[in-house]
Amino acid sequence: NINFKYENSNFGLSNFSMSIRKGQKIAIVGENGAGKTTLTKLLLRLYDTDSGDIFINNKSIKEYDVESLRKSVGIAFQTPLIYAVSMSENMKLYHDVPDDKLIEILEKLKLQTVFDKSGGTLDTMITKEFDENGIILSGGEAQKLGLSRLYTGDFGLLILDEPSAALDPLAEYELSKMIFDKTNTTTTILISHRLSTVRDADCIYLVENGAIVESGTHDELMQKQGKYYDMFTKQAENYI
Repeated sequence: NINFKYENSNFGLSNFSMSIRKGQKIAIVGENGAGKTTLTKLLLRLYDTDSGDIFINNKSIKEYDVESLRKSVGIAFQTPLIYAVSMSENMKLYHDVPDDKLIEILEKLKLQTVFDKSGGTLDTMITKEFDENGIILSGGEAQKLGLSRLYTGDFGLLILDEPSAALDPLAEYELSKMIFDKTNTTTTILISHRLSTVRDADCIYLVENGAIVESGTHDELMQKQGKYYDMFTKQAENYI
């Protein structure tokens, strides 16, 4: 039952409730401005709720040390921050891992093609801001680099906010397979506009005007023929 409004704004979350089990993969969908990313900000304690509370393992989020809390959450945004440092330094923002692990991650995400094009290495600078021989990444490559940081260690929670918006369809398909792999036991929240990427989620929450209006598996929501059904059908028309 959390309530939250931004300062000098009427928009926020209203009587918002959900329960996520350990290891569960849930998806949050909805139109722009519905409140999906606002929940992410509350989970990271960039803001605190006006009323109601968020509990992690039956303990209020406000009782956790903020720094420790944020270290246990891995997050990938639609537009990741890419720094004018080496490829390896960009990848190791969360955890310091050896080069062979970084190469393994690059191969898993098919990001080693960046080196194939440029002749670069893990030590090559990203961007040309401080090095004219630096690598310029495409939008999709930048998103993959942001995702690579999540493979350097373990997290209690992963938050993926439109992580595949700039990926090509094959890369997006591979990412969805990795997220919903049954051997992946990390609790995951996936925020997406592309409903094809959330079909395998354990539970899908449709958010509208700061409130949950529908929830269930993909099949359950399609059977209801409500708002989710309308949104999915409209998107699917482009592929029929």
